[in-house]
Amino acid sequence: MSDEDTQHLKNLAKQVEKLIELRLLHLRSKEQQVLLEEQHERLKQFAGVISHDMKMPLANLILTSDIIKQKYSGLIGKEGVIYLNYLKDSSLTLSDYITNILRYYESDGATEQPKSTFDTYELLEEVFEMLHLNEQSNISLPEDNMIITTNKSVLEQVFLNLITNALKYNDKEVAEIEISNHQDEEFYYFSVSDNGKGIDPKHKHLIFDLYETLGTTDNKGNKGHGIGLSMVKKICTALGGDIEVQSEVGKGTKFTFWIAKTK
Repeated sequence: MSDEDTQHLKNLAKQVEKLIELRLLHLRSKEQQVLLEEQHERLKQFAGVISHDMKMPLANLILTSDIIKQKYSGLIGKEGVIYLNYLKDSSLTLSDYITNILRYYESDGATEQPKSTFDTYELLEEVFEMLHLNEQSNISLPEDNMIITTNKSVLEQVFLNLITNALKYNDKEVAEIEISNHQDEEFYYFSVSDNGKGIDPKHKHLIFDLYETLGTTDNKGNKGHGIGLSMVKKICTALGGDIEVQSEVGKGTKFTFWIAKTK
């Protein structure tokens, strides 16, 4: 065997060695991915069990505080009533937090549910019924009543979160909210604009992070849980789209999101 043949064999051996290394790396990567998916599933189950188990004691705390205040307010005095109100408010806040955690993890499988065909007005009408809107808000519907085919329940959840935030974090006498939509061959596009407080530019890259609250409070002085917008982004990406935000402090915020059309 000539020196040239020997060198060719050495080069071939090196290439085979590199291919084996790449194959091993790929197998390890797949194993790690499976492990991460299993850990995520266990975490989801754990969060679900813990959250459900905590809801009933919290409901009892809220109910008991109301009963004590109603029957024994004369005995505990004004200071006692203040403490009971604080207990109830804290319990309601924690209950709301737990509900949001459950919704976040339940949204994993929700995007896989059967799709249906409906129009924008029908969808928004159902969202408005859940919100119990009052006279201090003015919501403009899209000009085009677009026909949509997708998972209706998760799209409702996206609008419910965005419109709720537009109402809760609005410091104007009347909350002005504008909803628009359009479509192209591949995607449905939606936007929700408001005239609220706006978002500080240095915080815009954080708003879709899970549990990121930015330290802001709503109209009632309550801090958010940092779950709603993270869930919204997760739903949009699961439906083949995404979401982005434009905002100016003191003037308002506009969320634009899009989802892929059903093939």
